[in-house]
Amino acid sequence: MLGVNADMSMRPVHPDPRRRGFTLVEILIVLVILGILAAVLVPTLSNRANLRISAAQRVLIAKIQHAQTHAISTNRWTVVMVDEDAVTIYDRDSETGPLLPLPHPTNPGDFVTRFGPTGAPAMHEVSIVAANFGARPGLSFDEMGVPHSVFADGSNATPLIFSGNIIVSSDGITGSVEVEPITGEVTTP
Repeated sequence: MLGVNADMSMRPVHPDPRRRGFTLVEILIVLVILGILAAVLVPTLSNRANLRISAAQRVLIAKIQHAQTHAISTNRWTVVMVDEDAVTIYDRDSETGPLLPLPHPTNPGDFVTRFGPTGAPAMHEVSIVAANFGARPGLSFDEMGVPHSVFADGSNATPLIFSGNIIVSSDGITGSVEVEPITGEVTTP
């Protein structure tokens, strides 16, 4: 770069190495780029939580519908127990019979779906917030597929009078699955 030196001669001027910095234009360009990235990434990150909630809702719907179908097809009671990190399906021969873990139809082992760190990779960041079936944490289907609420040990089956639900959460976003009384229809609100 040519400039006028202190002795009024035209020689290359080298900036003082101690006076390095960014120009206003460079700073503005960086801010514009950061703004564009934020506008693209923030909705994408929040959509990931929504996708996790939707996936959890679909899993819960499938499990509850499987339990109801099992109860009808085997003419036996089926119980869906919900705790803070898992949904487990049990089989029983009567309303008060012992809870027997239902074998998974395709995988070896019991029919358990885990959420949180112990769950499948898709469920690692999803947690069960609450389960409420008539102020009880468990759901049972009789031989006709009619939903009942049960205590945590599977006792005292009472037909659902109001809709029951399971609430799941991921990154502050919540979703729920509702079970209707009488029919046992499973929906997401």
